[in-house]
Amino acid sequence: MSRAQILEHVWHYDFNGDSSVVDSYIRYLRRKVDVFDPPLIETVRGIGYTLRLPKELR
Repeated sequence: MSRAQILEHVWHYDFNGDSSVVDSYIRYLRRKVDVFDPPLIETVRGIGYTLRLPKELR
């Protein structure tokens, strides 16, 4: 998902803040869910973020 998509779905259209808030919340999520290797949240440069399934679930 792109930053814009995340902002739209989480904070809706009336959000007047900066899109860097998405980066902050992604960082918080990574601290909670990416405690094992490989990490679940993957940054796709120039696009946004995606969730990666562990190999055993693919």
